[in-house]
Amino acid sequence: MIPNLRSLNIPLFRWWISYSNHILSYYKLDTPVDVKDTCYWREKIFTTFTIYLLPVSLIALIPSVLISVIEKKYGIAIFDITAELVIAGVIFNRFVKVFYKKAFIVGVLYALAIFLIAALGVFEPGIIYLLTLTVLTSLIFPHKAALWSVAANTLICIAFGVIIHYELFNSPLIAQYNSGAWAAFSSNLVFLSYILAILINRLINGLDATINRLAMSEARQRSIFESQTNYVIRTDLKGLFSYVNDKFKKDLAWVYGDEFLIGQNSMLSIADYHYQRVYDVVNQCKSHKNEVFQLEVDRPVSNDRMITTYWDCVCLTDEKGEATEIQCVGVDITDRIKSEQELKRLADDLYKRNRELQTFSYVVSHNLRLPVANIAGLVSLLEMDKDDPETFDESLLKLRASTNSLDNVITDLSKIVSIGDSAIELTRECIDIVQVIASVEADLAPVIEHSGTTIKYIDKPFRILSHKAYMYSIFYNLVYNAIKYKGNKAPEISINIITNAQSAIITVTDNGVGIDLDKHLDDLFKPYKKFSSEISGKGLGLFLVKNHVEALNGIILVESELGLGTTFSIILPTN
Repeated sequence: MIPNLRSLNIPLFRWWISYSNHILSYYKLDTPVDVKDTCYWREKIFTTFTIYLLPVSLIALIPSVLISVIEKKYGIAIFDITAELVIAGVIFNRFVKVFYKKAFIVGVLYALAIFLIAALGVFEPGIIYLLTLTVLTSLIFPHKAALWSVAANTLICIAFGVIIHYELFNSPLIAQYNSGAWAAFSSNLVFLSYILAILINRLINGLDATINRLAMSEARQRSIFESQTNYVIRTDLKGLFSYVNDKFKKDLAWVYGDEFLIGQNSMLSIADYHYQRVYDVVNQCKSHKNEVFQLEVDRPVSNDRMITTYWDCVCLTDEKGEATEIQCVGVDITDRIKSEQELKRLADDLYKRNRELQTFSYVVSHNLRLPVANIAGLVSLLEMDKDDPETFDESLLKLRASTNSLDNVITDLSKIVSIGDSAIELTRECIDIVQVIASVEADLAPVIEHSGTTIKYIDKPFRILSHKAYMYSIFYNLVYNAIKYKGNKAPEISINIITNAQSAIITVTDNGVGIDLDKHLDDLFKPYKKFSSEISGKGLGLFLVKNHVEALNGIILVESELGLGTTFSIILPTN
């Protein structure tokens, strides 16, 4: 409490802290509001007075007792010591109410003042005590008590005037003053007492009005905070709650159980993976006081559910510009995040649909037009040469070939369209990828045996939540392509699977001819794109693989060099 005590030796400082805390334990100064009224401050002043009274009074007591003993005025020494002990007894008595402590201590000090005036005259501290007691009474009692103190001073002065006038007992006052001189002197004491009482009470009344206005303002502000649909919190610089509104208590305080939130660690209501984000924003607030910084964090609302919240944070300061608190106003943006994610999903789906439409248009314009034109031409020939059997039979064969070609194109279109339709809502199930690979190996057995292909993959089950037909199509096309583009070597195909918390990574590696990615990467997954005229096929395999992977919310990557083989990496989410 006394700053310069810190410069003294440590034992004395520790004693002072212990002594102060001991006396403070006798008083209840806690208040639930931030704006304290004058009643609180009267109690605070009296508490401070009692803390300092005993040790500081020794400054006057010790010399007074020593001089009294030296001058053989033992009565004064005894009275001083008795008054000190009585006051100490009242201060340290837990069973005496604060009001009675005030009244008793003021009464003892009045008795001491009267005794000192009677025993020593006006040149000793008795008169000063009377004036000081008026100030003390004005500060620690309601304002009417100050007028009682002025009245008491007046009566004491009148009583001493009577004693002087009639010389009722032997007192230094009689030698110092006659009744007229005493009246002139003591009237100044009464005058000063009255002026001090009026001025102090006027000051306290003004403070009381200001405090009431502040309390009303705080009540209005608190009402606004409490009625908000947003979260409002304040913490000290250590992150301990100093204020939370009802909305926060209702939605986010479950983690604290039934404990009182004020003084609790605010970080407990934040997802642990966002701790560093919070520390960074708080440090920014401290470095740039009164500036607002934004923060997005997840907060638990139950053991199994999180919500995403968005906060405006600012560092509050005192009148000296020193940081005092961090205030944050937040809102639940979980629904907005979900809407944004759904909007993004729809936008991605629209983008895919648009690409599929472009693919569909490409197939129609390039692949469907030719067989239809051939069929139209052949029908015209049949009509013209229906009487020529040889020409008719030849045209009929060509018509059948064009019809088959048209059927193949329509089948391809059906595959392309089916990917988009199925991707809307795939039925996923728990499948064993190793079992799917084994099925592909069995279905391609004749081709594998004829080409001398070796396929290596894990021999223990590996399960994932996915679409079985799509997974089969992915492995079938990748394995079949690896065999087709084998070059002059016997194909060697290796299939590996690794997982982490979010995804499964499947790699399919071959030792085939490889792909010139600098030249063909942009067209690699487009339909009807073939990079070798010597190898049969339509150029739909990798197109179907990529579209099936994307329908499963995955991505496909490719690494390849000419003559060194190719590796396809498929990354699929595990949930």
